[in-house]
Amino acid sequence: MNASGQTETTIEQINFDQQDLEKLAQIIQQKIQSDSLLSLNPQNTINLDRDDIERTGLNDLSDVLRQLPAVTGSPISTRSNRAINNLVRGSFQQPGTRDADGRTRTDLRGLGTEHTLVLIDGRRDISDGDLSLIPLNLVERIEVLQEGASAIYGADAVGGVVNIITRDVFEGFELQAQYGTAFGLIDNPAAQFNSAYAGSNGNAGRVSGIAGWKFNRGRLIAGVEYNDQSSVYQGNVSTSHIQNVIDILDSDDIASAGFRRSLNSDIDGDGIPGAIDTAGSTAGLGGFFCTEAQGEACVNPGTFDLETGQFRAFDPNTDLFNSAQYNLLQTPFERTNLFIRSEYKIADFITAQISGRYALRETIQEFAPPAFISSDLASLALPQDENLIFLFNVPVDNPFNPFNEELVDVRGRLTGVRTLDNQQLEQFAVTAGFKGNFGKGLSSWGWDANWSFGHIEKTGNSGITIDSGLFLFGISNAFINDAGTPRCGTPERPFENCTPANIFNGFANIPPEQIPGLETSGRVDIADIPESNDSLQLASIGLYGDLWQLPAGPIATAIGYEFRYQNRDVDGFRFSCFSCNFASSFGRFGSGDFSVHSGYAEINVPIFKNLTAIAAARHDNYSNSGAYTSFKTILNWRLLPQLSLRGNYSEVIREPSLRELFLVQADAFPFFLDACRSSAVVIGDFTNSFAGLTAEQQEQCLDSGVEITGFDEDGNPLTFSQTNAQPRTRVGGNENLRLETGDSFSIGMAFSPKTLPGLLLSLDYWNIRLKDTLVVPDAERILNSCIFAGLNESCDRITRQSLGNTGEISEIAGRITNQGIEQADGIDFNIQYSRNIQWGQLESRLLLSWLNNRETASFDPAGDTVFSDRINVAGTFTSRNNFQPGVYPEWKALLTVDWNLAPFAAALSMEYLSGVDEILDNSGDLINQINAQVYVDMNVSYTLPFGTEITGGITNIFDNDPPFIAGAINARTDTDTYRILGRSWFARITQRF
Repeated sequence: MNASGQTETTIEQINFDQQDLEKLAQIIQQKIQSDSLLSLNPQNTINLDRDDIERTGLNDLSDVLRQLPAVTGSPISTRSNRAINNLVRGSFQQPGTRDADGRTRTDLRGLGTEHTLVLIDGRRDISDGDLSLIPLNLVERIEVLQEGASAIYGADAVGGVVNIITRDVFEGFELQAQYGTAFGLIDNPAAQFNSAYAGSNGNAGRVSGIAGWKFNRGRLIAGVEYNDQSSVYQGNVSTSHIQNVIDILDSDDIASAGFRRSLNSDIDGDGIPGAIDTAGSTAGLGGFFCTEAQGEACVNPGTFDLETGQFRAFDPNTDLFNSAQYNLLQTPFERTNLFIRSEYKIADFITAQISGRYALRETIQEFAPPAFISSDLASLALPQDENLIFLFNVPVDNPFNPFNEELVDVRGRLTGVRTLDNQQLEQFAVTAGFKGNFGKGLSSWGWDANWSFGHIEKTGNSGITIDSGLFLFGISNAFINDAGTPRCGTPERPFENCTPANIFNGFANIPPEQIPGLETSGRVDIADIPESNDSLQLASIGLYGDLWQLPAGPIATAIGYEFRYQNRDVDGFRFSCFSCNFASSFGRFGSGDFSVHSGYAEINVPIFKNLTAIAAARHDNYSNSGAYTSFKTILNWRLLPQLSLRGNYSEVIREPSLRELFLVQADAFPFFLDACRSSAVVIGDFTNSFAGLTAEQQEQCLDSGVEITGFDEDGNPLTFSQTNAQPRTRVGGNENLRLETGDSFSIGMAFSPKTLPGLLLSLDYWNIRLKDTLVVPDAERILNSCIFAGLNESCDRITRQSLGNTGEISEIAGRITNQGIEQADGIDFNIQYSRNIQWGQLESRLLLSWLNNRETASFDPAGDTVFSDRINVAGTFTSRNNFQPGVYPEWKALLTVDWNLAPFAAALSMEYLSGVDEILDNSGDLINQINAQVYVDMNVSYTLPFGTEITGGITNIFDNDPPFIAGAINARTDTDTYRILGRSWFARITQRF
């Protein structure tokens, strides 16, 4: 690390190398006051100072933290281009998933971003872990506690705690400007039909300023920062699997799957035979026109050739639509941050403090333009009017139809319409309080009292605002009026404000203003994003000091009380989209609130001069999730002057979020089959009908509302015939959610040999277990676990018809529940070395983490292994169970080397991620082996005599391409783990006065 004095301090903290333990007692006393994670020493904590942050050349703290070995699981970054809070096709996103709405998060131990607590100066903040709302020039350092600590910091401190310490001592002025871009990006081919898809070279810029004044009884710091990042589309990257839509399958499955073009080859040189299929949509740029159909298959479809301007036969090898080039790979944003911090000494023993932050953020996510597929509109609810005839085809008399035949299937891609989501966020946060001590005679005792308030307002809108019925109407009901102008409707009943589109000149050539139904006030596919207002109030008071003196030092203690209130108000509806053609379901995002009263106490007892015990307890009482008391114990033993041992046990909790508690119920329609029905069905590993069930299983069916209606000719009992393979499943929030609970354990050592001054080695084993985690239960698993395992909790979620087709499922309650588990363990190994050499000062650090086990289960009934979906994802890319797609490498390392010889300085960093396996089929026989990745970055700087520092750097020097991942949501790779833009550069100038 580049911390002037940081290496010495860290060794002192970890090795417990104080001349006496009074220094430790002082750190304990500062726990509440200074908001530092280093109060409980020593522990598994990583420190990043300003030099560490600026070395990366990055503009977002989430990207800085992503390089740490303890961060895994693909936490959301500025490259995430995912749907926002979506209820799409009846699927509800799991709790804590990484919605891409401009937020950036971090994920310690791969337990999910919701299990990492982010603090600002030791306090919770309205940003709720959103690192994009914290300006870089405000940060003094970042402390990353890599173990659970709910007894100290409260809920969500499960995988660890990230504490961002802001600058509180600064005098003078500092101006800084940085700009960076990628070397190898190309022009996006998609831009030839719409210049909006041109993209950029990954341009990212940042300008900031900070000023500080010190006066007689206090000080003041104020600053501003502006960030601007340009959009990059997948089409801007030449890597084949990013620019093109491709799928990977077992070679033997190609013929049966009916793919039109395949390549039997070794995939990525990993020795595994497979096939890559160039996929895509038949709803392409030139259109897909079918005049004759046999069953559901189109016979001899045609298309409009955009190059020749002529019609020809549709060629699936060249005419499929490549949606990849239209998807964002780097999401654009603009962010403006303002901050101020001040303190004033009112009296000798009382100091007043106040700080405030303001943030304004605008972000965009974008996906491929909408497809028009006439057959998808068969169930569209259209207005009833005897004078208007709505067809699901294009009639012969359409004025643009060149085929002189009725078209029974029409498909195309409306590139004039961008499917983007815009979000605007405005944040305001303020903290005010007092701190002091009790004066002469009680100077070792201090106190503080603080109040914080934060408010966030989010608004947004979607670019998909096509009234599909009106667009269809403009095609199926069109005529040429007496003035020779194409109009919607019929000559007897023209439709106002509607000009039919000429889909036969290529869908890509339809100007947006000629798309009927675009940006109308009628029915829309996806409505405006609801406006939400979130607020947080936090009040705390603390007392800390020495109780009495022991031979080995003073017993130090800290006690305190906190009150927190959070609420969310949401106004508006959000519609889901089926094939982006009509709204299939909707739900209102719920409003609600909760409060929590907390009391805590810490005590540090120096048992002997080289043995110290630290204990902490915290009681949290939630207004809706119940109460819980958590404990933490730490034992530090300096076995030798150069060797320290440490052990830690902590109980951990996670609180349900407002979204998980109050999201209003909506409909989902997953496919599943019912084992209680009469006819034989195959359900997972079971082939059964009611007659084939055991007596106990039949009893479960009967208890749930199934009736025996008769017997067949063989004497087998009959129940009901399942007429609906997609019964309603109600998904959404649950106000009765409980706290997630678990424990965190670690044991480690630190060694600093006298024979090699400046060298520090540390080794820590850690283990985190969590139960009752929040998941959205799978409907079919609910049913099967009720019938085959007899789980009452699952049976209670099933509602069957009591009339008509008695016994058939009418609804399953699939709302969020406490039924999952999470577990992880591994080893951290750190080496730090600092030395003055002939040509300057050399500092280096190696951080290495081994993920031994990362287990998860969204359903794990006690004592029943058949229905448990418990899996270990360490060393894999996975999207199964309760996981969003993510990479969990077994080994991850970060090496940094800094050299300083004023006025010159240089830094080299190397990030390593071990290879992972992607299982491509249920049997596990076909595995995509994703190779290990090594990224090397370098920067140099020079400081001029008049206070100007010039820095330049190159990242990903060897221009590594991101690996191919078949199951990845975006770009067939993990955009939040791997470097997606190739070799890049940045330049920065800093002027200090």
